[in-house]
Amino acid sequence: MDTEDHESKAKEMLDDKITYEVLKSDPTPKYKKKLVGKLSKLNQEGKITQEDYDWLYPTAENVPRMYCTPKIHKTGNLLRPIVAYTGRSSIGYRTSRALADILAPLVGTRSSAVAERLRDA
Repeated sequence: MDTEDHESKAKEMLDDKITYEVLKSDPTPKYKKKLVGKLSKLNQEGKITQEDYDWLYPTAENVPRMYCTPKIHKTGNLLRPIVAYTGRSSIGYRTSRALADILAPLVGTRSSAVAERLRDA
């Protein structure tokens, strides 16, 4: 898929008003405030340590980057949108990283490992 086709398909996807909407303002500060509130509650209840709270506390408010990869196995080369929480500057990076670390033992090496373990539990 060439760049022009990729950009055209991405714009077409984002123009779908049923799925996506143009926001009047950046909601990131609001989400940061909610995340800090949840972290504070977990810290006060003793469910996370002060050290964990300090590490998980979001220090930036950068908007995560979205990009699309083509679904080459599908006809029409549809795009799969991906929101990248990588990079230490997005508000959810460290909480995403912590959650991935917690879930890692359940996932194993196969994509069906989580479903199998939940079924067997």
